[in-house]
Amino acid sequence: MTDEQLAAIRARCEAATPGPWKATRRSKDWWVMQEGDSTHLRGRVCLIDDNTPSSELDAHFIAHARRDVLDMLAEVEKAKAQVASYSRLLSRRAAA
Repeated sequence: MTDEQLAAIRARCEAATPGPWKATRRSKDWWVMQEGDSTHLRGRVCLIDDNTPSSELDAHFIAHARRDVLDMLAEVEKAKAQVASYSRLLSRRAAA
C-alpha cells in the first residue's frame, strides 16, 4: 500500500465524525452515536433500522471502525518504518 493510499485512508477517517463512537439500541433500531461526556451521547453517526439478527453486530462493527482503522494505520506505518530501517541497514552491510 502506498503512502498516498494510507494518507487518503487517514484523511477519510479524520474527516468523519470525531470519536469515540458507541452502538446503542433505541426502540427497535440500532444507532451508532458519537460519545459525549460520561453520561451523554452526542450526534448520531448512523442508524441501522432493519431489525435483522446482524443489526447489532453491524452496529458494533461500525462503532469500532473509526478507532480500528486509526489503530491499523498506526501499525502499518510502524511496520513500513521498520522495513525501511532494515532495508537501509542491509544496504549498508551489502555496501561494506
